[in-house]
Amino acid sequence: MRGDGRIFKPKGSTIWHTAVWIPYEHREWRQSTSTDNERKARAILRERLVSVQNRLHIPSSRFAYENLRELIGLDYQANRRKLKALKIRLLHLDPFFKGWRAMDIGTEAATRYTVQRQDEGASNASINRELSVLGRMFTLAVQQGKVAIRPYFPKLKEADARSGFFEAEDFRCVLRELPT
Repeated sequence: MRGDGRIFKPKGSTIWHTAVWIPYEHREWRQSTSTDNERKARAILRERLVSVQNRLHIPSSRFAYENLRELIGLDYQANRRKLKALKIRLLHLDPFFKGWRAMDIGTEAATRYTVQRQDEGASNASINRELSVLGRMFTLAVQQGKVAIRPYFPKLKEADARSGFFEAEDFRCVLRELPT
């Protein structure tokens, strides 16, 4: 592990920081330890080295909703799924989540989104499909090591599926009532 990480104090600071090399992202991850105790800082460094080794580190705070959106677009193209359905869902997700950092999108944000969509008159089924797209974005990001966790997005109760059907005689009765 020698050479993969270090602790340091930035110029003019009394707080220790860690710098850990992330080989699969070809970059250095720097973060404050929030302590001025060198021993605690070294323990935090060891934890961060293990989390990087196990690919559990929390990546850059610059990873945003727009990056999540890009991941799902590529996924739909790679799996030859219909982009039209995705675009319809994104029409509603984009205005709400545009500019959000991925690490700030969680259960509370999804609940706020749900309330807004209900106020707009959207059905529970539509909201659930949109939240499913958001969840898929996070699943892809976790698989690629871009975010550490996939937040929980609560689903709403949906109306029961339509049931029943016309018998042939009932259909003929309705057909007679329709204009030619």
